[in-house]
Amino acid sequence: ARLDLGRGLTAGMILLNIGTALCASGHPREALLSYSDACRAWAALLPPRDARWAALYNNMAGAYEANGEFDFALTHYEKAVAVLSAGDPSPDLGLTYINMAMSCHRNDPEDERIGTYVKAALDALNDGRLAHDAYYAHTLRKCTDPLSYLGYFRAAGIYRKEADGIYERNRTGS
Repeated sequence: ARLDLGRGLTAGMILLNIGTALCASGHPREALLSYSDACRAWAALLPPRDARWAALYNNMAGAYEANGEFDFALTHYEKAVAVLSAGDPSPDLGLTYINMAMSCHRNDPEDERIGTYVKAALDALNDGRLAHDAYYAHTLRKCTDPLSYLGYFRAAGIYRKEADGIYERNRTGS
């Protein structure tokens, strides 16, 4: 049975969340259908550079990757980069580049773009305009394992230590 939530910002967010749950439970093809419905729900309502598009494109990329469609995954990661690059600095830009590097590595460990994407991720995560808050720490933590996996142990260690420091300052209020 197909659920029609119609169009609207809330409908799009619900469809995005349904897609995320479907992908996480091993159903990337069905997730892509939900993500397509989210695109239709938001099409006339959200400006093209709204950050919610980046979340949708990143999730779509993950579903395409889980489905073995690496070219489509990279296309959607690139769409997310375009949205994130146009807005205020966000650690999500760094995470998107990390995801791109990992996607390339999964498809071909010798892919020359891997290093380029990691460098772009490090540049984005080191942007001095980023607030070093709990969300930044959370995003750094999400980047450390992939960075280690790709052989960037020093960067992973620096980001792990930075995240720990932010969490500790938040915990102690200092």
